[in-house]
Amino acid sequence: MNDSAAQRETLIEALDVHKIYASKSERLQVLSGTGLRVHSGEIIGIVGASGVGKSTFLHILGGLDHPTSGKVLFRGKDIFAQNDCFLEVFRNRHVGFVFQAFNLMNDFTALE
Repeated sequence: MNDSAAQRETLIEALDVHKIYASKSERLQVLSGTGLRVHSGEIIGIVGASGVGKSTFLHILGGLDHPTSGKVLFRGKDIFAQNDCFLEVFRNRHVGFVFQAFNLMNDFTALE
């Protein structure tokens, strides 16, 4: 982080984020103590091999999925400690997603 980044507002911060997917027979830990801080004006990239949790982490940062534990702060407020209305406004005004595959109607062709 350079000096100018230190002076800018922290927009979003992930603190010790964990995500575990569990079924009756197994547990899959996708994120383990993941953290991130993004300041106003920064452009960042999240890169890594397939299956390491990039999409899961982005879904949590954007409020689309909840972490198993840890916090996501937007301008200092824990987004998951707020009510559903806060999350809706947060996603509507501050988050944009372009999904790689979003099969909304996977049983129909575009023509149908």
